[in-house]
Amino acid sequence: MFVLDGEKVSDGTAIGRIYFYKRESYSVQKRQIQDVDTEVKRLEEAKEVAVGEIQVLYEQSIPKIGQNNALVFGAHQMILEDSEFWQSVIDMVVDECVNAEYAVWMISQKMEDKLRRQKRAEDMKDVSERLIRILSKQEFVAWKEDVPSILVVNDLLPSEAVRLNPKNILGIVMVGGTPTSHASIFAKAMGIPAIIAMDKLLQEEWEDTLAILDGRAGKLYLQPEGEIIERMRRQQEEEQCAHQQKKIFAGKRTKICVCANVGSDKEIELALENGADGLGLVRSEIFCLNQGKLLTEEEQFCIYKKIVEQTRGKRVVIRTWDIGGDKKVEGLTREAEENPALGLRGIRLCLAKPEIFKSQLRAIFRASAYGKLAIMFPMITSSEEVRKIKAILEEVKGELRRSKLPFDESVTIGAMLETPAAVMVSCELAKELDFFSLGTNDLIQYTLAMDRQNADLNVCYDPGHPAIWEMIRMAIKQVHTEGKQISICGELGADTRFIKELVKMGIDEFSVVPSAIPTVREMILEME
Repeated sequence: MFVLDGEKVSDGTAIGRIYFYKRESYSVQKRQIQDVDTEVKRLEEAKEVAVGEIQVLYEQSIPKIGQNNALVFGAHQMILEDSEFWQSVIDMVVDECVNAEYAVWMISQKMEDKLRRQKRAEDMKDVSERLIRILSKQEFVAWKEDVPSILVVNDLLPSEAVRLNPKNILGIVMVGGTPTSHASIFAKAMGIPAIIAMDKLLQEEWEDTLAILDGRAGKLYLQPEGEIIERMRRQQEEEQCAHQQKKIFAGKRTKICVCANVGSDKEIELALENGADGLGLVRSEIFCLNQGKLLTEEEQFCIYKKIVEQTRGKRVVIRTWDIGGDKKVEGLTREAEENPALGLRGIRLCLAKPEIFKSQLRAIFRASAYGKLAIMFPMITSSEEVRKIKAILEEVKGELRRSKLPFDESVTIGAMLETPAAVMVSCELAKELDFFSLGTNDLIQYTLAMDRQNADLNVCYDPGHPAIWEMIRMAIKQVHTEGKQISICGELGADTRFIKELVKMGIDEFSVVPSAIPTVREMILEME
């Protein structure tokens, strides 16, 4: 028996035979062409086919991984539409009289290097390989799915990861990867046990060997012995029982509310099925990103009204557009920023474009006439920003009153605490606002000054770092001093290592992905 250590990214136990996935390689050869116009036309036709394939993939992936994760395929469409990329490919075909496949391959290599800083290189690779496959008239070759197996890969592109079938892919072992890579996130969303960053490179001689993947411990057992097999089978049975038990907790209630983070109808349905007390975070920017453009006030109003009616009287917190950074919308965001995570994004972008901001606020207020709505603002750093927001809110309310459009005058307003600046001045902010939510994904990144997408920082990127917990402790204390409520909506809130500690510290509400609601509720009930 051999035991290999890796890093866990998705819990669960898988017992099966090893299968090595070999990505189809699309050989690209340089050819000189005579008819440039025909080659450009062939390129444009391939682009149309690629856009259609990506749209289908996006729609099929939503039920599997949720709409927020599926947005990666919206990013793929944006790459295809990127003027710099596309014009560079065409120019190379025309200027150098080379075949389209070669031009796509060469330009994509350059773009991958450029996008690596933004952690978008794998998206570029995914798109370019799709184009080359279509131009070469080759079919997509998936892995075998006739026998349930533990899949071993060096890495997985987003379009490969989302095609995984949990019935036949028992587990995933990635030699490379990061906890925040698309493949890791998708595996977790689909409930497939997975480990990454293996300490040794698995050799193909292990193909078809019996193995056990322990997602809890981040271990892979090759040719396991009888005692290990029995122990892991018991662990597997316990996990299945626990999964059934979690369904029971969906119908129970706790003193601390457990709400959901959502961005689509399907996620709202799942949240309600799992007994969500409300929607603690509606990612409003997703509705723009889905269409790649700004939505009109009327379009937004219809979406928000439908959400409020769908939740049947439960509280709905709509976060205003957190656009910018790596979330691009045509006509609103810049094409590129040197450091997008620290750029014009969130509330900064909204305040820089007040008319667009007011359009969203009018839509939200109008929808408030149909249910219990609250508004939350992202990337807040100061009381001055809040005062500017409140002035705009009063303008919007005045416009609605003059137009005799009904809205709820008692709509509450809150802020995300996701920057160290916001935490440090949370006492002042609590005098201005009604509620708060800890956005720990960004708070950890900004506090530790570490890019959470950077694989080289996996060892250092620590949600349990004392500085993070001092920030959380400070925020809860400051907000409670002013008699206001504070929730948590980052991934930390669904991490079973930290849920009980957050309860002890006095967190008032959890807002997590819909699938995590029963687990969070179960742990809170144990404490109560």
